[in-house]
Amino acid sequence: MPRRAVCLLLAALFLLLSCAKESLPAPVQTAETAEAGESAESGKDRPARGDGVGAGKEKAPAPESGTGTARFADRAEIDAVSEGRENSPDSFTLRFGGVPLPRAEERFWLPVTADFGLENLTGLSAEDGEGGEASVLLDAALPDADFARMMRESVPARIAVFTESAHASFELVFTTLPVLSVRMDQEKRRTVGTTPMPAAFEVWEAAESGVRYTASRAEVSVRGASSASLSKTGFRLTLLDEKGEKKNLPLLGMRRDDDWILYASYSDNTHVRDMVGWRLWERMTASSDALNAAPMGAEYAELILGNRYYGLYVLMERVDAKMLSLDAGRGDSLFKCVSWDVPGSAGLARQKPDSAAYSSMEKKYPDSSTEPSAQDGTGNPWDNLAEYVRLCYEADGKEFAAHIGEVADLHNMLEYWLFLNVAMAADNTWKNTYYASVDGKMTAYPWDLDITFGLGWNGERANNYLYENSGAITASYDFQCGRRLLKYVPGASDYVKERWEKIMSGHIADADTLIADAREFWDLLHSSGAWARNLERWPQTSTADSLSYFENAVQRRVKYLDKTIRALP
Repeated sequence: MPRRAVCLLLAALFLLLSCAKESLPAPVQTAETAEAGESAESGKDRPARGDGVGAGKEKAPAPESGTGTARFADRAEIDAVSEGRENSPDSFTLRFGGVPLPRAEERFWLPVTADFGLENLTGLSAEDGEGGEASVLLDAALPDADFARMMRESVPARIAVFTESAHASFELVFTTLPVLSVRMDQEKRRTVGTTPMPAAFEVWEAAESGVRYTASRAEVSVRGASSASLSKTGFRLTLLDEKGEKKNLPLLGMRRDDDWILYASYSDNTHVRDMVGWRLWERMTASSDALNAAPMGAEYAELILGNRYYGLYVLMERVDAKMLSLDAGRGDSLFKCVSWDVPGSAGLARQKPDSAAYSSMEKKYPDSSTEPSAQDGTGNPWDNLAEYVRLCYEADGKEFAAHIGEVADLHNMLEYWLFLNVAMAADNTWKNTYYASVDGKMTAYPWDLDITFGLGWNGERANNYLYENSGAITASYDFQCGRRLLKYVPGASDYVKERWEKIMSGHIADADTLIADAREFWDLLHSSGAWARNLERWPQTSTADSLSYFENAVQRRVKYLDKTIRALP
């Protein structure tokens, strides 16, 4: 062939390869989120209101980091991979654009956006146990598959990985939810107890140009009181740097923090009640000066624990001093109620400033390292709680009315009463409540909102949610302080009536808004396939597993409350 022809042919091949490379997707980000050094009490890094529960916050574009080596092949070629090669699944790692993907047994997970195209799977690559490159084959029929159906029905893609001497067949699961991995030094689930143990923590979340990846050292422990005895438990996660010091990271678009909750969402088989409750609380917080708190950050995710798929979880921020803008220097404090026992005021008053717990109450802030001394003039944090309990549970109505305004934020307590009644939060009227003393006044904030919107404590339908039978146990959820305010304190009923009008007309707590929230979360969980995978992983615990029951309960509850609140004296 003439030299000129050879040169022209080489130039054409170079141009063709360059165009092909540019046309391939660049679907990846490999990045470890940097540590942030803000103090837990600084109040910095708080998300703006409206950026809380399930907000789907927009993130910065992920940088391009290359393409993969996977290719599509017919079934015959894929089946032939096993011939003459040793089956060795443990020796392979699957990557997407350079990011190592999460794995549970013989399955890998790939977080994607809803509009992901299966042709982008050529961004996959693999390596063997020694770091050498491995080949990846995909079914040639995949690009024509109904991807939305595959995700909704949790249908994985089959992937063949091989080198000259070894091969393995894997399943690739697609999800629009983030995927979290916690790998302990001892990988068996039973080794995770209430004592924190070292772990490696990783996060994968979909980005427009690929997968965003975050990794950190951590400590993990089982959390919860009665929920700790369930088959599917929640976990507390503390992020650490290489020196073992606490490290702040902004996970899934939420605030920078080192301390996180992995909420199991076990009792409610719809898995929407908690998130609907937090979104309702967020809207009520934003619409009232009586609820001085940042939005609760909470995002759905799928969890891999050790080498096992552990199901659907909610990664959550903690209710803490940062969220409530507490200041130990002015005497602020925070308590968590962990059981139904209401302690006597005398026992509370006997507690020393550095006491960590008494009866059902755990002191969360300030801790012993920041406890102000008596000379600071801030007093004993237990004293205000003791007086609050005395007035609400021990004093007569006349004394309660005369003095409750000295120790409690009355508007906050009425807001909490209103929230509990709209959400039908039977499990939060004493237990599962945070009590914060803010500038000398007690305030209340919810926690654990699964037993809400018509769900009973055992995961069954609540028997009295309609409140139409004369034999119903209660007509309102008996939050003691709120109930006594409405009964004994002039002006309390007027405040509740005014707020009711606002949260109804402002689409904050009306039935249509609550149902729309539930449908949004329901659709997300089902379209991602996460609901089906979680149900496969864990036994069904709730008979109230459809939205029709949720919708009926909310519609009739709001109708009942509208009549009841308008009739308050």
